[in-house]
Amino acid sequence: MQTDATVTEITDEGVVYRDKSGELHTVPADTIVVAAGYRANNPLEDALKDSGIEVKVVGDAVRARKVMHATREGFDAGRSV
Repeated sequence: MQTDATVTEITDEGVVYRDKSGELHTVPADTIVVAAGYRANNPLEDALKDSGIEVKVVGDAVRARKVMHATREGFDAGRSV
């Protein structure tokens, strides 16, 4: 894990980042997962509710938390259908 770095580019070869001293580095990768942000983002809920569809919001769409909460809420929502 690299901290104190800023991703500057994602290429076919991997991820290019700048460290805190300003030096550029490339990490070879064929798959990249970006996990960023700490706020819920759920624009779909209001649109569905306005259309009359029953909505059950789970996981980080409720608020940003740990994966165990989201997994449990998804499980409970699925069982309630």
